[in-house]
Amino acid sequence: MIALLRKELRALFPLALLIFGFVGALILGDLFTEFPDAQRLCARCWIDNSRSSMVVFILLFGIITGSGLLTGESARGTLGFLDALPVSRSRIFFAKMIAASLVLAMLPILGWVDDAILGLLSLQSTDAVFPWNFIGLEFLLEMVAIGYVLALAAAFSMTRQWFALVVGVVFWIFLWARARGIGWIGLFDPNELLSPGIDGASVRIPWRHLAAHLSVGIAALFLAWLGFLAMGDRTQHAFDKLSRNRFVRLLHFLRLGIVPVVWFAALNQCDNHSAPDPKAARPAAESAFASAETKRYEFLFRESQRANAQALIAEADAVHDTVTRFLRAKATPSRIVVDLASPVVEHAAGQANWTKIRIPLGQGVPIARLKSLLAHETTHVYIEQLSDGAMGRFFASTQFFHEALATFVQERFFGSETDRTALRRAGAAATARGKVSFETLASNQTLGASRDPFLVYPLGEVFCRALVRSYGKRAPSKILKALARKNAPSSLSGAPLWRDAMQSCGYNLDRVIGAYNGELALAMKEEADFIAQIPVLTAHVELEGDQILIRTQHASKAPGEMLCLVRINTGLSEEQQSVYADKEGVFRVPRARSSGSVFRYLLGWKIEGMEWPIFEPWSETTL
Repeated sequence: MIALLRKELRALFPLALLIFGFVGALILGDLFTEFPDAQRLCARCWIDNSRSSMVVFILLFGIITGSGLLTGESARGTLGFLDALPVSRSRIFFAKMIAASLVLAMLPILGWVDDAILGLLSLQSTDAVFPWNFIGLEFLLEMVAIGYVLALAAAFSMTRQWFALVVGVVFWIFLWARARGIGWIGLFDPNELLSPGIDGASVRIPWRHLAAHLSVGIAALFLAWLGFLAMGDRTQHAFDKLSRNRFVRLLHFLRLGIVPVVWFAALNQCDNHSAPDPKAARPAAESAFASAETKRYEFLFRESQRANAQALIAEADAVHDTVTRFLRAKATPSRIVVDLASPVVEHAAGQANWTKIRIPLGQGVPIARLKSLLAHETTHVYIEQLSDGAMGRFFASTQFFHEALATFVQERFFGSETDRTALRRAGAAATARGKVSFETLASNQTLGASRDPFLVYPLGEVFCRALVRSYGKRAPSKILKALARKNAPSSLSGAPLWRDAMQSCGYNLDRVIGAYNGELALAMKEEADFIAQIPVLTAHVELEGDQILIRTQHASKAPGEMLCLVRINTGLSEEQQSVYADKEGVFRVPRARSSGSVFRYLLGWKIEGMEWPIFEPWSETTL
């Protein structure tokens, strides 16, 4: 047996080098982009960011290995030589499987070593104990996933030239079942297997997923063993005889065209892949973290935040029920996860990814503000539910309504008069600098090319208010459901998409647009004094050495801090960056950051008491 293992390991040595080089390159890449002592091991971060990569590596290398591990001997004509040796087929089979598992084990071993070394180097005195239990359990779960994928690939390899088609069909069926909400199919998903629950310093083993993977893996291993035993001249003769059948020959000819179609259909299903159990998405395995549940939410927070969190937790279900009553939405089947400990993206007060909410819980934030943010992000969750994901699929045309409805609910039920005044002023001041048509608002690309993309909040809220005043408070939820109707066109975008949805509800988009324009005109009239206090910002752009200088100009007293965003087209992508003024009030951008001849910039004011800055339209000049 030892001799057989050595033979198989020598045969798999190139694969071992490939895995070592591939994973080593990724580790070196991390070391070159981050300091070794700045890569803290966070269980939650690993689950959110690294888990999917590990699953992809296991699938990739597992399928590559298993597809030719057993049938390769027959294809190379060396099976007869092995049969002449004084060893059984079964011993050869298990030697191959053990050798392949040992080579693939390099993936979790290298990952474990990297996580342990860098995690220990980055450990700080204020951190909780190092999560050895988490990385130990992840190592074991990854080994189970490797055995599972390898056994399946070996079993499917018995189909020989039909391997790619069979695997594609199985993969498509799996994703199709997930997209249709068949919950038990997730028990066989390696991505869910590698997502144990985190509760303080303890780690919950996903026993059901573990049992499902082991059961299927053992069954696949048994089928692969039977197939390997059956290999030989008789089996090959039977395949050759079958291949001479006209129908089989036709299928063999069509196979080359069917395979890419099946894989394309499978990959297309990835967009509908259901999310993992939100209860598994908990903070890092550190005693500094805690959780609390209400009827509608599961809150995750740091122990140091407990006192501040309790006030929001006590009011949370009432906030949820207010949102669902207005939207006429049924409560989600599972609790909505609210992460109070993690940061959100810049310029965002809260964040929702349609399955989970993040709200930063800072010191001294009033409970009224926290309730309004919770209402805003909860509305996002139910927008996706009511539209059956259509708002996400057409996001380039629907983002404004996502933010419009969430902001409308937030301000109508939980906002103060000060908040509503600031929102009205933001919309009025933006309109005074150039009308933003509904066609522009309903296209992220058009809006972002001409104006501040964050106008979807104040102007979107005006549109939603105009919709409710035109057709009643049931109108938003009816339109969301209309976007999800079965016969809805799938190729529309922008204003035509909204016109179609409104017509299906018996609404007239032009009437709502008229009300939208009327609301903005009224706001400009009411806030004329405020608008007059905000001078128009212009600038003179010039080159000075290796820098681009943006010298701003305005006619009256500055109402606040000047802001500047620049859009840099590198030829491969376009980036939007913030620039800060020097002591002379000049914005400077390195010339090397803008390789094109056209330079674009956005100037604005950050005014005290206003949540959103007031920007001018985008300007551009030739360098």
